[in-house]
Amino acid sequence: MLRLQGADQEISIIPYFSGYRDKDTLKVIYVNDYTSVTDERLELIIRQDQIVSATKFSFKAREEFHRAANPKKRTKTKASLKKQQRKA
Repeated sequence: MLRLQGADQEISIIPYFSGYRDKDTLKVIYVNDYTSVTDERLELIIRQDQIVSATKFSFKAREEFHRAANPKKRTKTKASLKKQQRKA
């Protein structure tokens, strides 16, 4: 979720994941998964002039990408994880 804040153009976000990109392989390494605890208390505010790049994240696109790259492995999306939790 993104919201513009005041004249300084600060952006607030609620994180789903955090991690880093490996400098050698450029693979994204997820360190923390906030999807089960995400609420307003985890809101981060970032000044627009501090943002180098940003892209929209799509769980569906991520799953489709991983499924195509690894046909025998199945990557779970947030929706499929919630569905699995409801069954339990």
